[in-house]
Amino acid sequence: MNETQATETQTKRTEATETQTVRTQATVTQPTETQITEAKTTFIGRLFTLVGSLIFLIGSIISAIVGYQAYVNLLEQASSST
Repeated sequence: MNETQATETQTKRTEATETQTVRTQATVTQPTETQITEAKTTFIGRLFTLVGSLIFLIGSIISAIVGYQAYVNLLEQASSST
């Protein structure tokens, strides 16, 4: 095999590799309709989970404040009646 044939063979191998790489990248970057639907469903589910957690946290804080106020009121009533 002479030098020209070796260069042509190497060029063909490089082009084949580049073509395969481009095809692989195209496949990876284009999600299917099913993947998009699953991603939307997952996103909505996570939003519901986040909102539910925030509502629970806010409710817990409110109940702690109300409980503390009731405790303080009871202490004031007990100290004023004695």
